[in-house]
Amino acid sequence: MTTVSELIAATNDLLYGTHRQTLNVLTTTLSTSDTAVVCTHSIGNDLSRGSFIAIDDELMYVTATNTSTNTLTVIRAQRATTAAIHTSGAIIDINPRFPRYRVKAALKAEIAS
Repeated sequence: MTTVSELIAATNDLLYGTHRQTLNVLTTTLSTSDTAVVCTHSIGNDLSRGSFIAIDDELMYVTATNTSTNTLTVIRAQRATTAAIHTSGAIIDINPRFPRYRVKAALKAEIAS
């Protein structure tokens, strides 16, 4: 039986096609109130104020970046998502074209119809 997570991953593969999806990795665990996101890899020019990042089902708005510490300052729970705990090692999707929460909502709507 295919899980919803597997469907989302497969859907993203199809939707992104040859588009370069930019990813990073969360260095520390985030509580629901943390606003500093520390990335494992260099954030370089991939991120700036006004960017969005997605971790699991949560979308966050980037208000500031610190390239020397690879730290992002964010506003949590954007576009009807909910602030959640995210564990160290979670994938950070940078400026996602198809955020996980939207794919999940579309799948739920299709299943319900």
